[in-house]
Amino acid sequence: MVRPTSILLWTVAAVAFALACAPNAAQAGTLFGCDTGGTLYQVDPTNGALTPIGEMRDAYGTRIITFGSSLAFDPTGVLWGVDGHTGRVGMIDTSTAQVTPLPVPTGYPGFISGITFDPDTGALYAVCESGNQGFYQIDLTTGAYTLLQTTTLSLAGMTFSGNGALYGVVYGSGELFEIDPDAGFTTVSLGPAIMPGTGQAMVGVPELTVYGDGPGVSLYAKSDMPGVGLATVEIGSPSTWSIVGGLTGYNRIDGMACSMIRSAPSAVPEPSTLALSGGMGLLMLLAGWRRRKRAV
Repeated sequence: MVRPTSILLWTVAAVAFALACAPNAAQAGTLFGCDTGGTLYQVDPTNGALTPIGEMRDAYGTRIITFGSSLAFDPTGVLWGVDGHTGRVGMIDTSTAQVTPLPVPTGYPGFISGITFDPDTGALYAVCESGNQGFYQIDLTTGAYTLLQTTTLSLAGMTFSGNGALYGVVYGSGELFEIDPDAGFTTVSLGPAIMPGTGQAMVGVPELTVYGDGPGVSLYAKSDMPGVGLATVEIGSPSTWSIVGGLTGYNRIDGMACSMIRSAPSAVPEPSTLALSGGMGLLMLLAGWRRRKRAV
């Protein structure tokens, strides 16, 4: 005979197993920044405080990124950076700031103000703010730039959000744009982000990066407006922003990236997951019953 307490214990174990199998929602990761002097920082997302990690040099001590204009995480979680004045990119060790660079690029079009990885394809996109303005793809083996589409916009930052949409920003006006890579990098103006209750537009924005995913589309932004520093932006109609602060005390922060992994649409287990976990729970229950029977 199986005691009720034994059945209860095995049932609880089965339920716990089912919950453990449920997909986890993505959590906002660590925020990093780089400055116009070539130093990498960890950024406190609660107050914008900067903790220096080191200068972005290669294994031989050569400075690779001396003007850090943008950072981006690839879909595998590796941090990349670009020197805006040379167009050279490389993988960055987030604990030491050591750079594993790609070769000196060909096809460098002019000042590279933003880079971002397509979360679905892994392609590395760049936007050129001055010179041959346009959207480019950077070859992850050779570092070469290939023009994808010209633009008249002087975009200073560009990032994919947690929901997979691509956004860019014009530095001086703070005007936000949604960008469609699948339609020839067409752009739709969203206007500047407005601070609720004040009507103040966020301007002087050199960089955007993913913040999180949820009911709205949230981004981190860096603003050169006095007293702003780090800010959060909620994309909407209209888009809104709020001050976090910080990002001061060193050279001008020009690039940021957050180690964000896009989550599954729901934290509810798929039916197949529930069936599997339920089946496992049943097997556990039967195994316990058999062991109990043999012991009698």
